[in-house]
Amino acid sequence: MAVFLAFKPLQRQIGRGLLLAVFVFGASTVVLGLTHSYAMAFVALMILAGADMVSVYIRGSLVPLVTPDEKRGRVMAVENVFIGASNQLGEFESGATAEWWGPVASVLVGGAGVVVVAALWVRMFPDLRRRDRLEDIHPTPAWVAIEQPGRRRYPLPSLHTVPRYAAPTPRRPPRDPSVNPLTPTSRYVSAR
Repeated sequence: MAVFLAFKPLQRQIGRGLLLAVFVFGASTVVLGLTHSYAMAFVALMILAGADMVSVYIRGSLVPLVTPDEKRGRVMAVENVFIGASNQLGEFESGATAEWWGPVASVLVGGAGVVVVAALWVRMFPDLRRRDRLEDIHPTPAWVAIEQPGRRRYPLPSLHTVPRYAAPTPRRPPRDPSVNPLTPTSRYVSAR
């Protein structure tokens, strides 16, 4: 999948591709939990890994693009912390549920949970589902109010929305032309 994405990157329907990749990831996990065949488990793992790679590729491109410039560093730091911790938390959760219910039930519940989350995200985040091309995404400035009339309940930064209620741009006070910041003042001049 990595070689395919390197030579033919995703161009259109980015939002649907992300949600479909997450759904396929969950469905492949369910198939992995149900199968008793080594060959079927191998194929399910290959599909699972490919779907995971597509979702990581899209998320890795989408998150920085929709984040306002002045918030991008913080958002990326928080995302990296959660992604880094999710592996360990997922391993703990999988081990605990496998101990309680057995490994097959643990895998099935995990895969079904991913499928349910993907289905919920389709309904809860219609703006994400409608994202078409990465090139068309422009971040909404951080000072634009998220609560705008007529917007859905779970907004993402919009593609081409002109902000209706924008905060005024802060202006610097005018510089006094008689003060030259490069000229030393009396307190900096040595007394000789």
